[in-house]
Amino acid sequence: MKAICRIAKCKSSGSATGKTQHNYREREVLNADKERQHLNQEYINLSHRGIWEIATERIEQAGVTRKVKPDAVRAVEMILTASADFFDRDESGLAYDIRGSEWLKKNQEFLENRYGKNVVALTLHQDEKTPHLHAIIVPITADNRLSAKEIFTPRTLRALQTDYAQEMQGFGLERGIEGSKAKHSDMKTYYGVVKSLTGLEADVKEAQSVKASLPLLEKISNSLQRQLQLEREQLEREKIKFQQEREAMEKETAKMKFNYEFTKKALDIAKEELNEVKQKQQNRPQMGMK
Repeated sequence: MKAICRIAKCKSSGSATGKTQHNYREREVLNADKERQHLNQEYINLSHRGIWEIATERIEQAGVTRKVKPDAVRAVEMILTASADFFDRDESGLAYDIRGSEWLKKNQEFLENRYGKNVVALTLHQDEKTPHLHAIIVPITADNRLSAKEIFTPRTLRALQTDYAQEMQGFGLERGIEGSKAKHSDMKTYYGVVKSLTGLEADVKEAQSVKASLPLLEKISNSLQRQLQLEREQLEREKIKFQQEREAMEKETAKMKFNYEFTKKALDIAKEELNEVKQKQQNRPQMGMK
């Protein structure tokens, strides 16, 4: 089972508003169960103020004197969780309430020790399939500068993954493969796929639960399973197609770059030869008129 830590930058007030609405369920979340929203909890930003607002307030409180650029990253969202099978579940597959758990306390300690007062919001979500935390961190350096690119570099992000996994070792969790090329889907794409597959899987499970007494539903179940498999195969084909198109584009770009550089070099040589001809003509002695 894996310890999971992901980050996403808040690059504008618009993106911050989107994260605020998602974290505090101010808009519909496709894969969230409204009947379990009472299990969600905020631990720092208790009044559910906007992320952009509390990030700006923290920047002022920290005494950041250098002018903050309009496009500066004022906040970084960190998602902390674990493999789905890490969390204990009831007979229906719903995760038990983890408020007050040792895992939750350890995560809070990890964030406090690493980022201190720069953690301005910490939200526990339990209305989705896998419990997880959303931490909002203002990237302020030790010498009071706002610099996400300095705090969250490729090197520090690798160290973050390692350090977080070490903190979670006591729960039987381990780090993912270091240097893995795995990428995470865009959230809108992800929720679209989840909505499609979740609906099909729910239909399959319902059919399977009663197929012993209703033979007809067994056929329906098999049909739905085939449909689900086709959906997954289509998704995989789209993934492969995208990869092939990207590789083809990279090759075409490299070819164009080569042709450009070759042509430019040829033109430079031609210019040099032309200049030499002009120079020889200028240096040739003029013939007198008879």
